[in-house]
Amino acid sequence: MNARRFHSGDRSAQNPDWYWHKGLHDAEITHVDIQENPMDFRHRSSLILHLNASQAMFDTGIAAIELRNFKILLDESPMGGYPDGGIEGCYWMQDVLTWENGKYILDLTLLGEDDFCFRVRFEDAVVHRK
Repeated sequence: MNARRFHSGDRSAQNPDWYWHKGLHDAEITHVDIQENPMDFRHRSSLILHLNASQAMFDTGIAAIELRNFKILLDESPMGGYPDGGIEGCYWMQDVLTWENGKYILDLTLLGEDDFCFRVRFEDAVVHRK
C-alpha cells in the first residue's frame, strides 16, 4: 500500500496546496451540499462542506471545502445517512488526510452530541476562502 498521511500542523512540502495547514478545530459545518454532474467526467460529483470558521482555533478564513468525485466511506453520526450524513451543525475537532492509490481519504472527528467519525474518499478538492 502506497499511502502518505497529512494532518493539520504538518507544514511539509508534500501537503496539497489547497490543504488547511493551520487546522480547523472548532469550525462549525453549517450546511452540506451535494452536486451531481453526470456529463462532466472530471468532476462528476462534489460534496461541499460550508463552514463557519470564525471560531476556529487557527484557520478562520475558510468558507467552504469542495471534495470532488467523492464517496462517503464511514458515517458514525447519530443522524447518519445520505446525503449529508447528519453532519450539519457539528463541530470540526480534528482531521487526517491520507493519499492512497491515487485518491485522498479525509478522516474527520466531529462533535455533535458526542464525538464521531466521518470518512470520505475523493480525487481533488477546492477550498473556498473568504
